Amino acid sequence: MSAGLPGALQDAIARFTADIAPKDLAARSASLTQTYRSGAGSNVIANDRDVAAYLTTRLPATYAAMAAVLDAVNERAPHFAPTRLLDAGAGPGTASWAAAELWPSLKAITMLDRNPHLLAAARTLALTSPHPSLSSAAFISSDLASLSPSTGNLLLLPSPLVGSRADQRQQSCRRPERVGALRSSARPTEGGAASARLEASEQAASYDLILAGYTFAELSGASRDRILASLWTACSGTLVIVEPGTPAGFATILACRTTLLAAGARIVAPCAGAHPCPIAAPDWCHFAERLPRSRAHMRAKDASVPFEDEKFAYLAVAREGLELTPLEARILAQPHATKPGVRFRLCTPSGLADRMVLKRDKPAYKAVSRKTWGDAL
Repeated sequence: MSAGLPGALQDAIARFTADIAPKDLAARSASLTQTYRSGAGSNVIANDRDVAAYLTTRLPATYAAMAAVLDAVNERAPHFAPTRLLDAGAGPGTASWAAAELWPSLKAITMLDRNPHLLAAARTLALTSPHPSLSSAAFISSDLASLSPSTGNLLLLPSPLVGSRADQRQQSCRRPERVGALRSSARPTEGGAASARLEASEQAASYDLILAGYTFAELSGASRDRILASLWTACSGTLVIVEPGTPAGFATILACRTTLLAAGARIVAPCAGAHPCPIAAPDWCHFAERLPRSRAHMRAKDASVPFEDEKFAYLAVAREGLELTPLEARILAQPHATKPGVRFRLCTPSGLADRMVLKRDKPAYKAVSRKTWGDAL
């Protein structure tokens, strides 16, 4: 799957930001970047202009990371065809778009987020998607912290629904063209008792795919463990967690890995085994995805190069029963090319290893010559 945004998503973002002056968008983007780097969460996004800045500068990077992670899942589980997706901490729906691009088998998508401005944007963007699972998605405005760890039942959230699927299908037939209309159509609306009961009956079943992208970093350790237990209980297939590719992000992933392995989860990616992670500070396990920058993206970031690298850490686990292809090793750093051949830093089923593949071993060298950081062997 390409790291670039799908055309429909690019067009929807362009319409969302069309009437915002470039200087204003750049100022908002700089402010958001500084705030995020200071450790603040998505609560700093408080209006349409903040959302526009996020869509322009952060969504492309988080989409690229999620697309790379889902590709790794698909590589190990090529027969996995999820039908029900929960996007936990969905923001503007970035992870749902990446999943819909990869798995046309999806029939129902539910996005949950506590920020009403981001969730409204998620609904606006989803209505423009050519994928039925996205254009008919359900939206729940609530905090993950209110999940019940005892049952994992997402119905216990004391939250209003952001529209019903029927409401959205009617609106999708008359998609607005102007940015003002786009924004007004995305305002959260509280579902009535009938739509709530409909959603309740649908939510009673578990999800065969749950995505939590850049979600746990905003939580305390106690809240993280409780929410993780709830999500795993609600998962009948695969759970995917993505965090920033920083030491703190890796620490979050490592804590989730320990908890999920103790709960009986099987690792899908990136680890080649379920042994205790051998990577210790000051090192940390992370990967990077290069993504193209649009002109608007470059202007908003005052950037001079047409690409950027998004660093991320991740974990994908599955229930028993999911068929996985064998994983000999995963490349943990950029391969080091030398005159005799190429050297790899690997995660293997028995731990860390360095491997040199010589050019004179032509079949072996050909098999790995195009492999890069993050790839499986």
